[in-house]
Amino acid sequence: MKKIILSISLLSLSLSFIGGGSPAISYAQTTGSTTQYTLLEPLPCIGPGCAAGAVQETIDIRTYFVYIFGLAIAIAVFLAVVVITFAGFKYMTEESITKKGAAKEMIWNAILGLLGALGSWLILYTINPQLVDLSLVTVPKIERLNYNTDPLSNLKFQEYLSSQSAALQQNINTTTNQNAATAAAAQTAQNNLTTAGAALYASGCVDENGNDISLGDPDCVAKQKEYTDTQDTLTQLQNKSIVQETSGLMANAYKLVLGASPTQIGTIYGGSAQDFSQYTKTETDAIAKIKSQYDTATTKLGNDVASKNELLDQKNYYEASVINEYNTEFAINILTQKNNQGNTENIAIAQKLIAALQNGGAKQTPTGESISTINNTDLLLKFNTENQGRITQIQKAIGFAKTPMKQ
Repeated sequence: MKKIILSISLLSLSLSFIGGGSPAISYAQTTGSTTQYTLLEPLPCIGPGCAAGAVQETIDIRTYFVYIFGLAIAIAVFLAVVVITFAGFKYMTEESITKKGAAKEMIWNAILGLLGALGSWLILYTINPQLVDLSLVTVPKIERLNYNTDPLSNLKFQEYLSSQSAALQQNINTTTNQNAATAAAAQTAQNNLTTAGAALYASGCVDENGNDISLGDPDCVAKQKEYTDTQDTLTQLQNKSIVQETSGLMANAYKLVLGASPTQIGTIYGGSAQDFSQYTKTETDAIAKIKSQYDTATTKLGNDVASKNELLDQKNYYEASVINEYNTEFAINILTQKNNQGNTENIAIAQKLIAALQNGGAKQTPTGESISTINNTDLLLKFNTENQGRITQIQKAIGFAKTPMKQ
């Protein structure tokens, strides 16, 4: 118990040094006014002019430290009374001389601790009055963290771009590796086709021009089927390689919007929001590249409907992603800049963008063509997951914009 009382005394002494009945630290301001802070929890109003049961929700640093000091003294007095009461009860009920002496010592320790707490300010004042005069101390005003208005200098915006660029590069690397594997498989199929053709000719099943001269020979029919199957496999692999290669080219076109210094909202979401009524050159260029790559690839694919449909899903995915991503970057950029914090108009635009993204986002290209629904289940899941990630990042930026640091 002696250690507890000593701790109380030391705590009170240190608190008195910080704010013992003296002016507390205030921010230096040219106007000479005191900065008010909003408390997380209201404090009971104490002192002159306070009505019964009144609370205060704002406070300045000076008053706050005085409040802490008063509270520390009150706690010290309360604990001292509790200890003295307990020790007195123990003194009256114990018959042992030793235990009575311990109780008496406990009472004296509590009294000394209380005197130390109550006398801490007086001790410091006696040594040097300036030790308890914190009006002589000023703290420079802390400026709000400066997010430069240059989009590429915006720290939070850069963090978002880094994560998006890393994810896209991983996607491009995966597509490149898949295409390399497909190309290797296609080369193997090409070698097998050459071998099967040579076997047909060597067996007398076809002439030197590849015409069938087998006259229905069963062995030739089997070899002919093997050749046809290998030819079909080669065509499928070649078309698969075209789809994968084009998907990689589309991804690189999509890469144009990452870090493109977005300065305005620039998309049409099916006419659902007037704020998204104008495209930017960055979006237009990226989508034009995607469409050009799609048109070139579909010509190569010929009558392969399945591959064309797969590529169409890729085209729809990247076209919508270009527009969704560009506008997400725009929203995060404006919301996390210093000069735009607390801007309700920007917050309202970002909230409309969230609503649009929840519905899949972009519905049209710059030329007015509809962006169809993605039919591939895996690609649609990826698309929706990415949109949800964009929504989460925009919501974080809105939270930042709604709670600017005080000047």
